[in-house]
Amino acid sequence: MTRRPQKETKVLRIDAKLLIPGRGQPIDDGTLLVEGSKITYAGPRKDVPLPFQALPATAVNVLMPGMWDCHLHYMGLDSYKFDEFVLMPQALAGARLARDVAATLNSGFTSVRELAGYGVELAKAIDEGWLQGPTIYSSVSPISQTAGHGDAHGLPLRVVHDAIEHGLPFHLCDGVDECLKAVRVQVRRGAKVIKVCATGGVLSQIDSPNAPEFSGEELRAMVEEAARTDRIVAAHCVLLVLMVLLQC
Repeated sequence: MTRRPQKETKVLRIDAKLLIPGRGQPIDDGTLLVEGSKITYAGPRKDVPLPFQALPATAVNVLMPGMWDCHLHYMGLDSYKFDEFVLMPQALAGARLARDVAATLNSGFTSVRELAGYGVELAKAIDEGWLQGPTIYSSVSPISQTAGHGDAHGLPLRVVHDAIEHGLPFHLCDGVDECLKAVRVQVRRGAKVIKVCATGGVLSQIDSPNAPEFSGEELRAMVEEAARTDRIVAAHCVLLVLMVLLQC
């Protein structure tokens, strides 16, 4: 039997005036070697392994690991009005967000935790090569009680529910059973993390940032359900209210 020749692994070399390896001190005149998808060397240029010393290099001023943004939203809005988000065509949001994800990556953020928005859909387009953007860990929808921080208070409730049914990344629920299902719906839509609105917010029209939302039983049910599917929970929550809730 004749063996197929193994494909040669491409080696990428980057020389940097300043290399920030992520561990230890920054290195002046540093070099990074990447073989395939694995970093095999990050250190002083003078100590580059002999087989790669003559390898052509890409030269940059500064090279550092990609940064994480742990809380952002890909919504495609040009203002901070929830009502406009509900009524905005989703195709328009997608067109705006194509530039936003590229801007995120070009700003040095290679991974983001998106806590409400169209991140799940954008992640698919990025993975398929249609868009340039970071790795996105999305919660899909913020889970909110009716009249809570994740509700659009200026619109009729039926309008909000209809938009949610047609793909709007919001979710309203009340009572333990609906809260359990809300978590499952986000997991079904591809959520990597669960987002709950545990207090009011400054962008909401009728709820106070200091007002607790969801009961202790509802919050506990959502956290336990998220844990069953190995998802962590992020909460929009004022610190003082969070301390009270944890004592429930």
